Amino acid sequence: MSEFAPAGDPVIPDYGQASDCVINNGAFCTDWFISQWSTVFWPPLLSHIVMVAIAVSIGFVIAFFAALLAYRKKWLAGPISMTATFLYTLPPLALFQLLVPFTGLSLLTVEIALVCFTLVIIFQGVLSGLAAVPDDV
Repeated sequence: MSEFAPAGDPVIPDYGQASDCVINNGAFCTDWFISQWSTVFWPPLLSHIVMVAIAVSIGFVIAFFAALLAYRKKWLAGPISMTATFLYTLPPLALFQLLVPFTGLSLLTVEIALVCFTLVIIFQGVLSGLAAVPDDV
């Protein structure tokens, strides 16, 4: 039985010195959350915010120029939209499986996937916005 038991720290950090709320499995332990904020919650939250900001920025640049191109060359709107929609519909785990042999398990792999997921939304929004502008403007 001991070979299956995980070694290391407990699931909840500092469980032995935790408050009654944590020990008794309370619904939401505010004091524990606040005490763990800087070590447990803030680093992944910051990492997530940075990854999303990078992906949305790159996705906006790509989608904006693709929408400008599609607006000027009307026949490109369909193929660009279909490509962006196809990339959007790929399941993330399948996309990671396709990317890992080329990019490895890295931030680049995550960013490529996140950028793919932003393209269809931003492309359609920019293209619709450009189409709504009167020709005389």
